[in-house]
Amino acid sequence: SKGQEQIGLGSKLWALMGWHGVDDLRTQANNIVRNKEKDGVWVANTWKSEFQALYRHDCFCIAFGFLIKYFSYALLLVVTCTNIKGDIETAYGGYPSDMLIVGQLIFVFMLVLVLIVAIFPRIMYDPFKHSGRDSHLGRLTWMFTPKAC
Repeated sequence: SKGQEQIGLGSKLWALMGWHGVDDLRTQANNIVRNKEKDGVWVANTWKSEFQALYRHDCFCIAFGFLIKYFSYALLLVVTCTNIKGDIETAYGGYPSDMLIVGQLIFVFMLVLVLIVAIFPRIMYDPFKHSGRDSHLGRLTWMFTPKAC
């Protein structure tokens, strides 16, 4: 629109997929261990600071953000899926499956709850919390009503 500056593709991708909170953490941690009189203040995403973080053993480099935001979750997903596959193939402790059904049902119930919250995130918000109204039926209607675009 008129009067707004255009944002480049790199800035758009960083805004969507960057690790902003982790950069704040790196800035705090890297500034704690440094001698500010000798090395200066550490600033994320600057050539000088990032190069220093690469060769210093007491600083987090830029790869830390990627590892925290993407790699660790992918690794945990692989480990979890491997464990679930192993649990499906061999029953826990050699017990028959009819004795393990309670634990399996609890796990399935947990997955259903997580999926419901993922599909309907408005469930976690209470619009009537500070209004003074106590309308449980109104809240249920509000939670499952699709938003108008």
